[in-house]
Amino acid sequence: MIALQSIGVEFGGKKLFKDISWNIGDEDRVGLIGANGTGKTTLLRIIAGHVNPDEGEIIKSKDCSVGYLPQESITFAGRTLHNEMMSVFESVQTLIDTKEAIATKFSKLEAGSEESVRLLKEYGEIEEKMDKIGGYTLEHRVEKVLSGLGFDKKDWDKQTETFSGGWEMRIALGKLILQNPNYLLLDEPTNFLDLDSIIWLENHLKSFNGSIICVSHDRYFMDKLVKKVVEIEFGQLNSYSTNYSGCIKEKEKRRELILKAYEERQEEIARIKLFIDKFRANASKAKLVKSRERMLEKMDEIIVPTSAKKVKFVFYPAARAGDKVMELKGVNLAYGTKKVFENLNFLITRGEKIAVVGVNGAGKTTMAKVIAGVLNPTGGERKIGANVHIGYFAQKTLDLLNPKNTVLEELQTAAPMAQEGRLRTFLGSFLFSGDDVFKLVKVLSGGEKTRLAMAKILISPVNFLILDEPTNHLDITGREVLEEALRLYDGTIVLVTHDRAVINCIANKVIEVADGVIKTHIGNYNDYIAEKFGIVDKKGKKAVDGRLQLPTNTKPEPEKWKKPESLQQKRARIEKVVDVKEKRIAAIEKLFLEPGIYSNAYKLTPLKTEYDALKEEIEKLYAEWEGGE
Repeated sequence: MIALQSIGVEFGGKKLFKDISWNIGDEDRVGLIGANGTGKTTLLRIIAGHVNPDEGEIIKSKDCSVGYLPQESITFAGRTLHNEMMSVFESVQTLIDTKEAIATKFSKLEAGSEESVRLLKEYGEIEEKMDKIGGYTLEHRVEKVLSGLGFDKKDWDKQTETFSGGWEMRIALGKLILQNPNYLLLDEPTNFLDLDSIIWLENHLKSFNGSIICVSHDRYFMDKLVKKVVEIEFGQLNSYSTNYSGCIKEKEKRRELILKAYEERQEEIARIKLFIDKFRANASKAKLVKSRERMLEKMDEIIVPTSAKKVKFVFYPAARAGDKVMELKGVNLAYGTKKVFENLNFLITRGEKIAVVGVNGAGKTTMAKVIAGVLNPTGGERKIGANVHIGYFAQKTLDLLNPKNTVLEELQTAAPMAQEGRLRTFLGSFLFSGDDVFKLVKVLSGGEKTRLAMAKILISPVNFLILDEPTNHLDITGREVLEEALRLYDGTIVLVTHDRAVINCIANKVIEVADGVIKTHIGNYNDYIAEKFGIVDKKGKKAVDGRLQLPTNTKPEPEKWKKPESLQQKRARIEKVVDVKEKRIAAIEKLFLEPGIYSNAYKLTPLKTEYDALKEEIEKLYAEWEGGE
């Protein structure tokens, strides 16, 4: 177990965390969320022991091992890929060397001697250790991890410094998996992975025996992996015993309860102030006035969590395109002697929203460039349809923004005839509100630049969007904003992305690129996975949850015949249930009497919700009991 006790952190005179405590269990699956700048990475580094808090302490159980994957780039040099991965097992190599030394000594001793018996015992202990840590399956484990993360066998002998930054992050992740610590701390682990590697990682982590704390903007990944969400908000931790999607629903329910408590508190404050103002000059009421003033001073502030921003998109109307938006006929494309596509045939029709998927290096970006017309094929024909107007977002689009412009000025370059009010309203759809529109482009974060670049494309009257990894720099809120914009867009879309949540929401067709060939799958991401892997549910219908394991063919056992429940048995059963629920109500009522409970909205609201639900359940049970007569 890892316990954070009264942790406090301050940066530049500002409290990032204040008096936070958190017990992390041995098999927790936690998604750590929060707005940018709230301290998610800092908290991971504190747990990992890389940063010391200004206040409080961290308690770790004996033999607790922590593995941390940072978000920033990690570099390796001086070893081949295979040797770098095997370096994880240096302790195992020490055991092997010790074994060999013992065997050499043993061969020179007389059988049955005291020394030979001692060495034999030591040799057996080492064998037991080797077996326990899987020391004889190292090569297989390394091969499994490297393959899962997308490395070919031919990469094994390459020097680690020859790999790009994204592949070096895969190396770091692979080493962490092989180390098999008790606690895995992962900061955006899917950022540098393609879909196949994300799916492999997802399934591997599901079978991991220790605890996982993960920061990720990949909502689909979070929904599949985590069973608890911890949100950093206002310097405090709020816990939700569900996955990401469940957390968003639960958070909104909590917010409504806290808002109600806040409104009731404001009404109470108003009543007290009215009393004070009314009787302040009345000497006979002086004690009562003073009492009310002290009451106001002791009231803690109730902070209402922010609600998810709702945005409304109003697009410039684009001319209607022809039925055939784009057609590639017999397209060939090669870089030198390397063939990317050969005799590629592909038709895009009006209204299609196509997601392009495949491993890194398969040619997804190349295909997007050909469709957009920024890369000419070496053979074949690209035919653009009638009245088609293209908007293209490339991975380098952010570099084309003018750093000297304000956000508003930059958007004006895409729609010079538009009125400022229209531009500001449109920027509000992309979360640039108020004075945000006067920020200089050069000070924007990667996510803000992406939102601005998307706004520039979508404000134009285009009817065919080609988007290459538009979610790369976006946080969860930014992804949801983009997702909503694309969902409402009535033109044609070709989208290259590994964000499965966006694919599920947007796509009506998935194109898989592999070995210069494309395969078409009708539907969204879940439909694509179901078709690709032949996944079916227990009723024989195709599954839609993206699982990669096939279900068993065993039939459920027929329900055994049960003797009907008598009235006496039914009432006895109901009475037992009521008894348990009434005991819980009594326990909650005691908690309501604790000092400060009504000023702690985060503690009060879940208790109040449970209390009201129990009351309602008991009423229904009594009605069932009485109805049995």
